[in-house]
Amino acid sequence: MTALTVERIESLAGFRAIEHEWRAFEERLVPLPFGTFDWNLAWWEHMHAAKLGVRDHLFIHTFRNRERELCGIAPMMRTRRPGVGPLSVRQLQFIGADPNITEIRGVLAPPDTMTDVVKVLWDHLREHSADWDWLQLSGLPASDGLNQTVENIKSSHWVRDVSNFYLELPATWAEFKTQLSRNVKESLRKCYNAPKRDGVTFDFTVQQSPSEAGPALDVFFRLHEARASATEGVKHGNVFRTPQARQFLIGVCQRFAARDALRVFQLKLGDRVIATRIGFVLRDSLYLYYSGYDPEYGKYSVMTTTVAEAIQYAIAQGFATINLSTGNDISKQRWSPRELIYRDAMLWSPSMRGAVTRHAYGFARERIQGGLSRVRILGAFGRSAG
Repeated sequence: MTALTVERIESLAGFRAIEHEWRAFEERLVPLPFGTFDWNLAWWEHMHAAKLGVRDHLFIHTFRNRERELCGIAPMMRTRRPGVGPLSVRQLQFIGADPNITEIRGVLAPPDTMTDVVKVLWDHLREHSADWDWLQLSGLPASDGLNQTVENIKSSHWVRDVSNFYLELPATWAEFKTQLSRNVKESLRKCYNAPKRDGVTFDFTVQQSPSEAGPALDVFFRLHEARASATEGVKHGNVFRTPQARQFLIGVCQRFAARDALRVFQLKLGDRVIATRIGFVLRDSLYLYYSGYDPEYGKYSVMTTTVAEAIQYAIAQGFATINLSTGNDISKQRWSPRELIYRDAMLWSPSMRGAVTRHAYGFARERIQGGLSRVRILGAFGRSAG
C-alpha cells in the first residue's frame, strides 16, 4: 500500500480551497453526482444543521501520496447532539445526511485504491478517537477487500445495502431494444400507441442552460408533488417538500447547468409539461435523478415514455452509460440493468465515550425490538442511523 498522509479540513475556507483539485479528481471517480465538489458544497450551504438540538461541523479529510497528489477525499462532517455541551454525542457522517436527497455518499477514491484509502482513514480516526464517538461509514462499494476491511474492525456493524442500477448503452436505440424482454417491448409500444389512438401527441424536450434551469425546476417541484399525491400506482414520497430541500436542488442544479452538466427531460402536451425527470452529466455517463408527472396522464405510462426518451437521447449523444439511480423496483428492473451494491456500516470509537455510546445504541435497538418507537429512540443517533 502506498503511504498516504491525511489532512483534516474544518473550515468553509479550507473546503473552498480544494475546489480545483477536487474537480480534477472527479475524473478518476465512479461517475456519480453525489461525489462532486458542486454537490457537496451546495449541500453544506443549504442543508447542514446549525441548531441547539443538532449542529454539523465540517470534518473533511484528504489523502495524499508522497508527491502531494490527491488520492482520496472523505467529505465528512461531525454532528453533535445536542449542539453544545459536554454530554453531546459526536457522530461522524458524510456530507449528504438527508432522508433521500443524497442517494449515495461516502469515501471518494478510484476503485483500485478505495480499500487502501478506507484503511488509512480508519487508522487515522482510531488514532484520534477522542474527537468522535461513532461513525456512519456509508457508500462502500461491495467488494471482498472492503468487506474484509470493515469486518476486521472489532466495533463495526453492517447497517444496510443500497442497490444502484445502470445501463451500458449500445450505438443505437434499435440495438438497445433487442436486449429488452418481450413484455417491455410491448409496454413501450403501448406507451407510444395509446396516446395516438386518443388523439394525444406528446413532445420531448431537454432543458439544460442556466436560464432554463429555474423554470424547469418550478415545473419539476409541482409534478414531483403531484406524483407523491397520486392515489394509484406505486406510492412515492415528496422528497423536496421543505423550502430547504428545494433551495438545495435549485442551487446544485444551477451549479451543474453552469458547466453544461444539467439535463431536465420534459414530456409535453402542447405547452404543458406532463412528466419530467432530472439528469446529471458526468463525463460519458448520464445519471437520472428524481421525477414527477401529472396523474391525469398516468394511464399513458408517461414516466416510462420519459425514461425511454432519455435513454434514446443518451444514446444519440454518445453516452457510454446511463444510471437509473438507487432503489430496487420494477421501473428500473424492466430495462435489464447492471447492479452495483453500496454498503453502509456503523463503527464505534475505541474510546470510553465510544463504548458508552455503543452501549446506549444497543439498548435502543433492544427497545425497538420490544416495540417502542424507532424514530424516538434513534433520534439521538443521527439522521442516517440504521
